[in-house]
Amino acid sequence: MGNAKKMMDTKAFSKITSLAPTRVDLIGGTLDLWPIHCLFPRGVTINFGVEAFAKVEIEPSDQFRLASRDLQKSVSGSYDEVVQADELKLLSMILEVYWPKSAPAIQITTEAMSPAGAGLGGSSCLSVAIAKGLIAARKQYGISGLDQTDRELVGTVQNIEAKLIHTPTGCQDYWGGLAGRVNMISYPLTGTHIRTL
Repeated sequence: MGNAKKMMDTKAFSKITSLAPTRVDLIGGTLDLWPIHCLFPRGVTINFGVEAFAKVEIEPSDQFRLASRDLQKSVSGSYDEVVQADELKLLSMILEVYWPKSAPAIQITTEAMSPAGAGLGGSSCLSVAIAKGLIAARKQYGISGLDQTDRELVGTVQNIEAKLIHTPTGCQDYWGGLAGRVNMISYPLTGTHIRTL
């Protein structure tokens, strides 16, 4: 706890802005669901990122606060109150995985340009933006213990969203949000392969 207090006193934390593009898929949109891609040899998913961004701002706060501008919802309080709240459950779950309870309080504000339910993977891209932002915030605060590769980040947020919606989730939405541009996603038996053009 003393270490967290010391980090808070440094005032070195500046506001972090994290962006993730919304993805649009061209072909192979269901092949990213396991084990469907195992049934189709040489299957491929192609998607690309568009400039309809999921935007996340993270900054120091006197208490934990989560806010969504587009949904016009917010929740604030102690760490436990925020991670257990139902108002913005996706944000709460990602915070719990990526931000230690003993770390300083922060405010996370999100804004998604892709409308909810539009079928463009908006929540997945938002998840990527939140996770990237929290990893950057950990580095600013000097909080170690969560250095993730892109593949690990995608796996983590994919698991979080599947747990939240109680439905299997594919991986292509997350790769579109993480890499942007044009992505060719293939599924050899040794693991998912991403080629970004």
